Amino acid sequence: MRDIYSDYYLWVLFSQTRDAISKARERELHSQDISERHAQLLFIIELIGRNATPAKIARWLFREPHSISEIIDRMEKQGLLQKVKDLDRKNQVRIKITKKGYDVYQRSFIPKNIPDTLSVLTDDERKQFISSLMKLRKAAIKRVGIRYEVPLPPIDK
Repeated sequence: MRDIYSDYYLWVLFSQTRDAISKARERELHSQDISERHAQLLFIIELIGRNATPAKIARWLFREPHSISEIIDRMEKQGLLQKVKDLDRKNQVRIKITKKGYDVYQRSFIPKNIPDTLSVLTDDERKQFISSLMKLRKAAIKRVGIRYEVPLPPIDK
């Protein structure tokens, strides 16, 4: 049986690695005048497509719908997104990327730090890393008690 120290050590290592990669990405995006969270939101909206709603976006990002709505409101004020009333469901809105938002998305979608950082892994190590992350993700989703299918971006897009 593993001890709690080694589990916590692994957790801290995982957290530090995620935070360091995130900080590098933030610095990279600073020149694009966009935050990592906004770039991530544009990426997810682009993946979901015409059916992007605050609730769907929240599920993809493991966030509460009200916190996603706040980010969407800020991005709408910046001219990056537009809320469009759903003609079928009057109480629902769809989220659309504006021309300005799409231009920002295009510029922010060419990361340098992420591929440079991940390039230290061989193809076999990448496959093992993906497999390990998928197991951890599945266990964490179950532990949180999420009962719906949590979307995952396609790997071959």
